[in-house]
Amino acid sequence: MYNLPKGYLSKSQIEKYLRCPKQYYYSYIEGLPYVPSEDMAVGQVFSVLMQDYNLRKSGKEFELETEIVKTVDEKLDFQKVLSTAKKCFNAYMIKLQQEKLDDYMVLEAEESYIFEVEGIEIMIIPDMIKSNYQTMEDVIVDYKTTGRLKFTEDNLKFDIQTSLYSLGKGIEKVEIHEVTRPRTKKEVIDCNITSVTKTPSQIEDTMSMVFHVAKGISAGDFPKCLYGGWECSEKYCAYWNLCRGKE
Repeated sequence: MYNLPKGYLSKSQIEKYLRCPKQYYYSYIEGLPYVPSEDMAVGQVFSVLMQDYNLRKSGKEFELETEIVKTVDEKLDFQKVLSTAKKCFNAYMIKLQQEKLDDYMVLEAEESYIFEVEGIEIMIIPDMIKSNYQTMEDVIVDYKTTGRLKFTEDNLKFDIQTSLYSLGKGIEKVEIHEVTRPRTKKEVIDCNITSVTKTPSQIEDTMSMVFHVAKGISAGDFPKCLYGGWECSEKYCAYWNLCRGKE
């Protein structure tokens, strides 16, 4: 019914198509290389550090150094990315200990999972699924590093990623654990945890976008996005020079 280049959709595919179908085309149809920004790399390394922490918390081994090297593209400043990610990790660990938020059992850490909804396969990779020892409540956790704290319960209600996590794993509660990236040596790193309990209407809203994306990709519909937004610029789009930059 659907013709998808990878055979499935993921949060990153869905958001990229919604942001700019042409960008999706270059990335997933043409398969052109895309070097993540330094900020994205910091977030990815932070997630690897948290994966290591959570796996070791559950008594499992993890090749941390190997995974970090695999995560950072060779075109980026490896030491700078690693240093910033470690600062975020250390600040987050302090928050967990001070507020006694580390009293949980790890059920899963960075495990990929594919589920199907009406003929569309969807892949999710939650950063962590935990069970709180006191309440025995299962919660999905996603880690973010951002320039400034930006997640609230309101803007998570219809967030695509958290809805897909909830739908795929059958767990209503999702938490975003957010850490701000330090820009200077003196800058104080902020940490915030925002939770949302997904409702059927919120998940239905996300699935309507998933079906829209699957139909557009299958039909070969890849127009350029509207010009003028941050996403359509040389700074934020790796394919700018192939697209509007050449006009």
